[in-house]
Amino acid sequence: ISHFMKNLQTFIFFILLLLFSCKNEHEECEEMDKVSMEIRKFDDYLVTLYKESAVSPKKVIKKSDSLLITNKKETEKYRSQIKSYVESKLHYLKAEIFYKIGKYNESISELNYEDDKTGEAAIAYAANYVKLKDYKLAKSFVDSIGNWNGNYYALGNYYESIGDKISALKTYKYNLEDDKSRKHFIYYKWTERRVKELEENKR
Repeated sequence: ISHFMKNLQTFIFFILLLLFSCKNEHEECEEMDKVSMEIRKFDDYLVTLYKESAVSPKKVIKKSDSLLITNKKETEKYRSQIKSYVESKLHYLKAEIFYKIGKYNESISELNYEDDKTGEAAIAYAANYVKLKDYKLAKSFVDSIGNWNGNYYALGNYYESIGDKISALKTYKYNLEDDKSRKHFIYYKWTERRVKELEENKR
């Protein structure tokens, strides 16, 4: 599960908000600027929570639960306009934390907050089901990822989980050769690491 892609989606969301609103009146632009400021403030705090979760995962889960309750009751003019955005991000944060601490069913429950089961969500579902050794469900989610950064990494990871290291290595290598412009993405770096480890184990 990659927090980088979530930040990218945040940026796109922010830009689209401005484009669609600011084409009208100047006042509306100012209003949207204030909403966008709340998004940025929340995203900054979200980064802090992610960092803290590496040290105190259970503490951050409790904080997230409190934030979800507070967010649901939010009535402030501008913060109330990003309630669904905040809720989605907090559920995904919890899903990532639960995955990292080995609570895969709980992670899946957090992912179920969203209706979308494709793209990055599908990668997250697949990762959890691989850990639960439900390879049939894991493969169904891998197949539903679509053209998304990390799709080949997820497929390679699936092959590894069922013991097919030849197909895993082939898939990882294809991913690295397919688009070298993706080198800055976390999945590309993870793929490089898996290729290195698999090739070393062949010796």
